[in-house]
Amino acid sequence: MKEDLYSIGEVCRICRVSASKLRYYDEIGVIKPAKVDEENGYRYYGREVLLELPILFFLKDLGFSLKEAREALLRNDLDYLEEVFAGKSAAIGEEMKLAKYRRRTIDVWIDLIHEWRGAMGMEQYPITLKYLPEIVAVSLPPPDFKGVRYENLLINTMIPEKILEKNTGLYTYGALYLHYPEGNRNDLQTVRPLIGSQEENSETFPFGGFSVVSRYHRGSFATIDKTVAEMKDWAAAHNFCLRGDLIERSVIDCWSVLNEDQWLMEVYLPIEE
Repeated sequence: MKEDLYSIGEVCRICRVSASKLRYYDEIGVIKPAKVDEENGYRYYGREVLLELPILFFLKDLGFSLKEAREALLRNDLDYLEEVFAGKSAAIGEEMKLAKYRRRTIDVWIDLIHEWRGAMGMEQYPITLKYLPEIVAVSLPPPDFKGVRYENLLINTMIPEKILEKNTGLYTYGALYLHYPEGNRNDLQTVRPLIGSQEENSETFPFGGFSVVSRYHRGSFATIDKTVAEMKDWAAAHNFCLRGDLIERSVIDCWSVLNEDQWLMEVYLPIEE
Protein backbone atom coordinates (compact mmCIF):
# COMPACT_ATOMS: atom_id res chain seq x y z
CA MET A 1 0.00 0.00 0.00
CA LYS A 2 1.37 3.44 -0.96
CA GLU A 3 -0.11 6.73 0.33
CA ASP A 4 -3.17 4.85 1.60
CA LEU A 5 -3.55 3.25 -1.82
CA TYR A 6 -3.95 -0.44 -2.54
CA SER A 7 -2.20 -2.31 -5.32
CA ILE A 8 -4.29 -4.33 -7.77
CA GLY A 9 -3.00 -7.51 -6.12
CA GLU A 10 -4.12 -6.32 -2.69
CA VAL A 11 -7.57 -5.37 -3.97
CA CYS A 12 -7.87 -8.77 -5.64
CA ARG A 13 -6.99 -10.53 -2.38
CA ILE A 14 -9.23 -8.44 -0.13
CA CYS A 15 -12.27 -8.33 -2.43
CA ARG A 16 -11.74 -11.75 -4.00
CA VAL A 17 -11.83 -10.47 -7.55
CA SER A 18 -9.54 -11.28 -10.47
CA ALA A 19 -7.05 -8.78 -11.84
CA SER A 20 -8.50 -9.20 -15.34
CA LYS A 21 -11.95 -8.19 -14.07
CA LEU A 22 -10.52 -5.10 -12.36
CA ARG A 23 -8.74 -4.14 -15.58
CA TYR A 24 -12.00 -4.63 -17.48
CA TYR A 25 -13.88 -2.45 -14.98
CA ASP A 26 -11.21 0.20 -15.51
CA GLU A 27 -11.54 0.00 -19.31
CA ILE A 28 -15.32 0.50 -19.24
CA GLY A 29 -15.17 3.17 -16.55
CA VAL A 30 -16.97 1.29 -13.80
CA ILE A 31 -14.19 1.11 -11.21
CA LYS A 32 -11.25 3.42 -11.86
CA PRO A 33 -7.89 3.29 -10.11
CA ALA A 34 -6.89 6.33 -8.09
CA LYS A 35 -3.40 6.25 -9.54
CA VAL A 36 -1.51 4.55 -12.36
CA ASP A 37 2.28 4.44 -12.05
CA GLU A 38 3.72 6.11 -15.14
CA GLU A 39 6.89 4.03 -15.05
CA ASN A 40 5.46 0.51 -14.78
CA GLY A 41 1.72 0.99 -15.43
CA TYR A 42 0.72 -0.52 -12.06
CA ARG A 43 -2.76 0.42 -10.87
CA TYR A 44 -3.46 1.61 -7.32
CA TYR A 45 -6.90 1.95 -5.82
CA GLY A 46 -8.32 4.11 -3.05
CA ARG A 47 -9.86 2.76 0.14
CA GLU A 48 -13.41 3.50 -1.14
CA VAL A 49 -12.99 0.80 -3.80
CA LEU A 50 -12.84 -1.84 -1.06
CA LEU A 51 -16.44 -0.88 -0.21
CA GLU A 52 -17.67 -0.19 -3.74
CA LEU A 53 -16.66 -3.57 -5.15
CA PRO A 54 -18.74 -5.72 -2.72
CA ILE A 55 -21.74 -3.43 -3.28
CA LEU A 56 -21.20 -3.69 -7.04
CA PHE A 57 -21.12 -7.49 -6.86
CA PHE A 58 -24.20 -7.52 -4.63
CA LEU A 59 -26.20 -5.39 -7.06
CA LYS A 60 -25.05 -7.54 -9.97
CA ASP A 61 -26.32 -10.62 -8.12
CA LEU A 62 -29.68 -8.85 -7.82
CA GLY A 63 -29.84 -8.51 -11.60
CA PHE A 64 -28.42 -5.03 -12.08
CA SER A 65 -26.21 -4.36 -15.07
CA LEU A 66 -22.74 -2.96 -14.41
CA LYS A 67 -23.92 0.41 -15.66
CA GLU A 68 -26.97 0.40 -13.38
CA ALA A 69 -24.94 -0.70 -10.38
CA ARG A 70 -22.28 1.96 -10.96
CA GLU A 71 -24.96 4.63 -11.37
CA ALA A 72 -26.48 3.64 -8.03
CA LEU A 73 -23.05 3.92 -6.39
CA LEU A 74 -22.34 7.33 -7.93
CA ARG A 75 -25.74 8.80 -7.04
CA ASN A 76 -25.49 7.91 -3.35
CA ASP A 77 -29.16 8.94 -3.14
CA LEU A 78 -31.81 6.89 -1.26
CA ASP A 79 -34.70 8.35 -3.29
CA TYR A 80 -32.99 7.30 -6.51
CA LEU A 81 -32.10 3.92 -5.05
CA GLU A 82 -35.71 3.32 -3.97
CA GLU A 83 -36.94 4.15 -7.48
CA VAL A 84 -34.38 1.86 -9.09
CA PHE A 85 -35.15 -0.97 -6.67
CA ALA A 86 -38.89 -0.63 -7.33
CA GLY A 87 -38.33 -0.85 -11.08
CA LYS A 88 -36.03 -3.85 -10.71
CA SER A 89 -38.57 -5.57 -8.43
CA ALA A 90 -41.30 -5.12 -11.06
CA ALA A 91 -39.01 -6.45 -13.79
CA ILE A 92 -38.12 -9.51 -11.73
CA GLY A 93 -41.84 -10.11 -11.14
CA GLU A 94 -42.39 -10.22 -14.90
CA GLU A 95 -39.41 -12.54 -15.33
CA MET A 96 -40.82 -14.87 -12.66
CA LYS A 97 -44.20 -14.86 -14.39
CA LEU A 98 -42.58 -15.68 -17.73
CA ALA A 99 -40.46 -18.42 -16.13
CA LYS A 100 -43.57 -19.90 -14.52
CA TYR A 101 -45.33 -19.90 -17.90
CA ARG A 102 -42.37 -21.55 -19.60
CA ARG A 103 -42.12 -24.23 -16.94
CA ARG A 104 -45.86 -24.96 -17.07
CA THR A 105 -45.74 -25.16 -20.86
CA ILE A 106 -42.83 -27.62 -20.71
CA ASP A 107 -44.57 -29.68 -17.99
CA VAL A 108 -47.75 -29.88 -20.09
CA TRP A 109 -45.67 -30.99 -23.08
CA ILE A 110 -44.15 -33.73 -20.90
CA ASP A 111 -47.70 -34.77 -19.90
CA LEU A 112 -48.64 -35.02 -23.59
CA ILE A 113 -45.63 -37.25 -24.23
CA HIS A 114 -46.70 -39.48 -21.31
CA GLU A 115 -50.22 -39.61 -22.74
CA TRP A 116 -48.75 -40.55 -26.12
CA ARG A 117 -46.69 -43.36 -24.57
CA GLY A 118 -49.80 -44.79 -22.95
CA ALA A 119 -51.73 -44.63 -26.20
CA MET A 120 -48.90 -46.24 -28.15
CA GLY A 121 -49.20 -49.29 -25.90
CA MET A 122 -52.84 -49.86 -26.90
CA GLU A 123 -53.61 -52.38 -29.64
CA GLN A 124 -56.72 -50.49 -30.71
CA TYR A 125 -58.48 -47.29 -29.74
CA PRO A 126 -62.02 -47.72 -28.41
CA ILE A 127 -64.71 -45.13 -28.93
CA THR A 128 -65.77 -43.72 -25.57
CA LEU A 129 -68.03 -41.16 -24.00
CA LYS A 130 -66.22 -38.53 -21.94
CA TYR A 131 -66.59 -35.06 -20.50
CA LEU A 132 -64.42 -32.36 -22.08
CA PRO A 133 -63.43 -30.05 -19.19
CA GLU A 134 -63.78 -26.33 -19.66
CA ILE A 135 -60.57 -24.43 -20.27
CA VAL A 136 -59.73 -20.78 -20.73
CA ALA A 137 -58.85 -20.56 -24.42
CA VAL A 138 -57.60 -18.09 -26.96
CA SER A 139 -58.41 -18.23 -30.65
CA LEU A 140 -55.35 -18.25 -32.92
CA PRO A 141 -55.32 -16.91 -36.48
CA PRO A 142 -54.86 -19.73 -39.01
CA PRO A 143 -52.19 -19.46 -41.72
CA ASP A 144 -52.72 -18.52 -45.35
CA PHE A 145 -54.80 -21.39 -46.71
CA LYS A 146 -53.63 -21.32 -50.32
CA GLY A 147 -52.57 -24.89 -51.05
CA VAL A 148 -52.11 -25.62 -47.36
CA ARG A 149 -51.79 -29.23 -46.22
CA TYR A 150 -53.16 -30.42 -42.91
CA GLU A 151 -49.76 -30.64 -41.21
CA ASN A 152 -48.99 -27.12 -42.48
CA LEU A 153 -52.10 -25.97 -40.66
CA LEU A 154 -50.69 -27.33 -37.42
CA ILE A 155 -47.12 -26.15 -37.78
CA ASN A 156 -47.93 -22.72 -39.21
CA THR A 157 -50.73 -21.71 -36.89
CA MET A 158 -49.10 -18.73 -35.26
CA ILE A 159 -49.59 -17.12 -31.86
CA PRO A 160 -50.06 -13.37 -32.39
CA GLU A 161 -47.23 -11.20 -31.12
CA LYS A 162 -49.61 -9.27 -28.88
CA ILE A 163 -50.37 -12.50 -27.01
CA LEU A 164 -46.68 -13.02 -26.31
CA GLU A 165 -46.12 -9.50 -25.02
CA LYS A 166 -45.34 -9.68 -21.33
CA ASN A 167 -47.68 -6.84 -20.37
CA THR A 168 -50.81 -8.58 -21.69
CA GLY A 169 -50.68 -11.22 -18.96
CA LEU A 170 -51.81 -13.73 -21.60
CA TYR A 171 -49.65 -16.84 -21.79
CA THR A 172 -50.75 -19.85 -23.82
CA TYR A 173 -49.94 -23.49 -23.13
CA GLY A 174 -51.05 -27.05 -23.80
CA ALA A 175 -52.33 -28.95 -26.79
CA LEU A 176 -53.64 -27.24 -29.89
CA TYR A 177 -57.38 -27.69 -30.54
CA LEU A 178 -58.85 -27.48 -34.03
CA HIS A 179 -62.54 -26.67 -33.90
CA TYR A 180 -64.66 -27.18 -37.02
CA PRO A 181 -68.00 -25.43 -36.29
CA GLU A 182 -69.69 -27.08 -39.27
CA GLY A 183 -68.09 -30.48 -38.67
CA ASN A 184 -66.32 -30.53 -42.03
CA ARG A 185 -62.62 -31.07 -41.33
CA ASN A 186 -61.84 -30.92 -45.04
CA ASP A 187 -62.89 -27.28 -45.16
CA LEU A 188 -59.84 -25.58 -43.73
CA GLN A 189 -61.41 -22.20 -44.36
CA THR A 190 -63.75 -22.65 -41.40
CA VAL A 191 -61.37 -24.22 -38.86
CA ARG A 192 -60.72 -22.30 -35.65
CA PRO A 193 -57.39 -23.12 -33.96
CA LEU A 194 -57.56 -22.79 -30.16
CA ILE A 195 -55.06 -23.13 -27.34
CA GLY A 196 -55.33 -22.88 -23.58
CA SER A 197 -54.33 -19.79 -21.61
CA GLN A 198 -53.23 -19.30 -18.01
CA GLU A 199 -54.99 -15.95 -17.68
CA GLU A 200 -58.46 -14.56 -18.26
CA ASN A 201 -58.85 -11.24 -20.04
CA SER A 202 -60.47 -9.69 -23.09
CA GLU A 203 -58.57 -12.03 -25.43
CA THR A 204 -59.79 -15.28 -23.83
CA PHE A 205 -63.06 -17.18 -23.59
CA PRO A 206 -64.34 -20.44 -22.05
CA PHE A 207 -64.12 -23.54 -24.20
CA GLY A 208 -65.32 -27.06 -23.40
CA GLY A 209 -67.52 -28.01 -20.49
CA PHE A 210 -69.63 -30.54 -22.39
CA SER A 211 -69.80 -34.27 -23.18
CA VAL A 212 -68.26 -35.72 -26.32
CA VAL A 213 -67.81 -38.95 -28.19
CA SER A 214 -64.05 -39.46 -28.15
CA ARG A 215 -61.43 -41.56 -29.87
CA TYR A 216 -57.68 -41.48 -30.45
CA HIS A 217 -56.38 -41.43 -34.01
CA ARG A 218 -52.81 -42.51 -34.67
CA GLY A 219 -50.83 -41.90 -37.83
CA SER A 220 -51.50 -39.76 -40.86
CA PHE A 221 -54.04 -37.02 -40.26
CA ALA A 222 -55.26 -37.57 -43.82
CA THR A 223 -57.13 -40.68 -42.63
CA ILE A 224 -58.99 -39.09 -39.70
CA ASP A 225 -62.21 -39.01 -41.77
CA LYS A 226 -62.46 -42.79 -41.41
CA THR A 227 -62.17 -42.46 -37.63
CA VAL A 228 -64.84 -39.74 -37.61
CA ALA A 229 -67.21 -41.88 -39.68
CA GLU A 230 -66.83 -44.81 -37.26
CA MET A 231 -67.47 -42.47 -34.32
CA LYS A 232 -70.66 -41.17 -35.91
CA ASP A 233 -71.89 -44.72 -36.50
CA TRP A 234 -71.13 -45.55 -32.84
CA ALA A 235 -73.02 -42.47 -31.64
CA ALA A 236 -76.06 -43.36 -33.76
CA ALA A 237 -76.01 -46.96 -32.52
CA HIS A 238 -75.98 -45.70 -28.92
CA ASN A 239 -78.69 -43.08 -29.53
CA PHE A 240 -76.46 -40.06 -28.93
CA CYS A 241 -77.54 -36.91 -30.74
CA LEU A 242 -74.47 -35.02 -32.00
CA ARG A 243 -74.27 -31.22 -32.17
CA GLY A 244 -72.70 -31.28 -35.62
CA ASP A 245 -69.34 -29.67 -34.87
CA LEU A 246 -66.03 -31.49 -34.59
CA ILE A 247 -62.95 -30.93 -32.42
CA GLU A 248 -59.48 -32.38 -32.74
CA ARG A 249 -56.96 -32.19 -29.91
CA SER A 250 -53.40 -32.57 -31.11
CA VAL A 251 -51.49 -34.75 -28.62
CA ILE A 252 -48.30 -35.39 -30.61
CA ASP A 253 -47.85 -33.96 -34.10
CA CYS A 254 -45.25 -32.39 -36.37
CA TRP A 255 -44.30 -29.91 -33.63
CA SER A 256 -42.77 -32.87 -31.77
CA VAL A 257 -41.78 -35.57 -34.30
CA LEU A 258 -41.53 -35.69 -38.10
CA ASN A 259 -42.55 -39.35 -38.40
CA GLU A 260 -46.30 -39.24 -39.06
CA ASP A 261 -46.68 -42.83 -37.87
CA GLN A 262 -46.10 -41.44 -34.37
CA TRP A 263 -48.62 -38.60 -34.62
CA LEU A 264 -51.57 -38.85 -32.24
CA MET A 265 -54.79 -36.87 -32.31
CA GLU A 266 -57.84 -37.16 -30.08
CA VAL A 267 -61.09 -36.58 -31.96
CA TYR A 268 -64.20 -35.21 -30.24
CA LEU A 269 -67.79 -35.17 -31.48
CA PRO A 270 -69.77 -32.95 -29.05
CA ILE A 271 -73.11 -34.34 -27.88
CA GLU A 272 -76.30 -32.30 -28.00
CA GLU A 273 -77.27 -31.61 -24.39
